[in-house]
Amino acid sequence: MKRKLIWNKTVRKWQDLVRQIPQVDMHVDVKSVVIIPPDPYTLLGSRGDDAMIRSFLSIAREYRENIKLYVITASDEADKAAREKGLEPVQIWAHSFSPQTILSRLQEISPDALVMLGADVMDGYYNPYLPFHAAMYADLATRIGARSAIMGFSFNRNPFAGLKEIFDLTSPDVTINLRDANSLERFNAFCEHDAELVADIAFLLKPDLESQASLSSKKWVEKTHKEGRRAFIFNIHPMLFKDATQKQIDSLIVNTADALEKVTKERDVNWMFLPHDFRGVVGDNICLTPLAKELEARGLSDRFVHFSEDRAASELKAIASHVDGVITARMHLAISSLGMGVPVATLTYQAKFAGLFKHFDLPDWLRLAPSESTEFRQDFETLMLRFIDESEALGKKVKEELPKVKKRAMKNFEPLFLKSDNGA
Repeated sequence: MKRKLIWNKTVRKWQDLVRQIPQVDMHVDVKSVVIIPPDPYTLLGSRGDDAMIRSFLSIAREYRENIKLYVITASDEADKAAREKGLEPVQIWAHSFSPQTILSRLQEISPDALVMLGADVMDGYYNPYLPFHAAMYADLATRIGARSAIMGFSFNRNPFAGLKEIFDLTSPDVTINLRDANSLERFNAFCEHDAELVADIAFLLKPDLESQASLSSKKWVEKTHKEGRRAFIFNIHPMLFKDATQKQIDSLIVNTADALEKVTKERDVNWMFLPHDFRGVVGDNICLTPLAKELEARGLSDRFVHFSEDRAASELKAIASHVDGVITARMHLAISSLGMGVPVATLTYQAKFAGLFKHFDLPDWLRLAPSESTEFRQDFETLMLRFIDESEALGKKVKEELPKVKKRAMKNFEPLFLKSDNGA
């Protein structure tokens, strides 16, 4: 009840403030941008967030070498990470319940553009206040003349109901982009705000092919190929179950170990365990480290390597480029792999991957929802065996579609950098 009262009070303050803001012309040239990250507390804890931020910075700096870039933060940790990337942190997220404070700070900065890197947070699954406040930032920035956009995000089947009002109240001048066709359809059915179909900006991330991580992984793959085996990345994580219990994690590890053991014995493949998220209790090594120990105990230590170290998104994308295929439960590891023309099979959650695969016209059987049942283990075995057998043909399909997907990813930038003052 208290949260609902705070929510409603904030909406009223926001709308009262909007009515007081005089109408201004939209800025013609973009010399400064405010970025709202999906996680203002860690900024780069998720390598998916890292991939999106790196991609955005690269495109923005190509557009204007000396562009001024701010980022909204909520902690000293995020401030430090921002400065290391050449961004100026604005630690104001904790004041997001005050529309007047947000407006005053935006007026001080006077940005030419504001972007929210939408990722998978805009449906309220993790925290409904985050998309509420992000939309409010974008709206207020637009009211003072900034070009504002919420960049390509996914939207699940059961968005937080209160967000309908928020999106409907957001200025129509705020560009809202959905990163797959399924998400766009759900968003259009949910609210009245116009939206566009794009692809995730992480498809534009440049891989760091000369990094030590890339070179060492390439050497491991070459050794695997010389042994007459194929090389596949493997990834799972605890967020496959919402608020996962230790029992659920243990069950996932045992079922996965059983499936991997059978597949390894039936196919000439080696595995690279590759984490893509390093955020403590939700990080991938929570599952991958005990999984590695389990396979070692089963006598399979010569059939896998665990690249457990924290690596940048650009390094992880380079690593993915060397292997024959990727089996992952992380959306942005899938995007990195597909972005290098490498085929992907997935364990899904939040119905995330269907729309991503639609960009490449990939078949539904490549997606499997996890469970604690023995049937899951059997289904997982079947998926992996078929994926290994068909990975070469799937890879060709991915490479054919990739140029179109990258073109869709670039559409995210049209309202910011690619339109003139007359909208052309």
